[in-house]
Amino acid sequence: MNIVEVHQLSKTFELHILNGKRITALHGINLAIGEGEIIGLTGKSGSGKSSLMKCLYRTYLASSGKILYTSHSGTIDLVKARDHEILALRRSEIRYCSQFLHVIPRVSAVDVVAEPLLRTERNRDLARSRARHLLEVLGLPPELWDAYPPSGCKEPPPARSHPGK
Repeated sequence: MNIVEVHQLSKTFELHILNGKRITALHGINLAIGEGEIIGLTGKSGSGKSSLMKCLYRTYLASSGKILYTSHSGTIDLVKARDHEILALRRSEIRYCSQFLHVIPRVSAVDVVAEPLLRTERNRDLARSRARHLLEVLGLPPELWDAYPPSGCKEPPPARSHPGK
């Protein structure tokens, strides 16, 4: 079963500071993501990877096409969904983590993954257990689960001094 289906997705940006110049970031994108499937996006800088992810998360509104998401309550077109529906999905089902993840330096990978789970699951131990399961499914070696993301080491990174401060 597909959880996400993208049909003829396009995104065009209008640059008002350049007299309305139009830049096409995505054109006619089609893809399907099945339940339990993990995909990776690769490509050169500027090829549209982040724009696609932001359209899927609805940070950007697609110019045309469909993004069909099978939620717990049925299938919804993320391109046409109302803002309050998108916000509800973000609180309960959809997560997005950009390449520019800003985490607290002394928080382990398990706790970073558990944090959004705590929005719906108030039991911290259960959220951490679910987070460990997700890390296992993703193939992250267990020895890294308690590591700190910025450095990948078990110990928190040393405080840095800033010249002139």
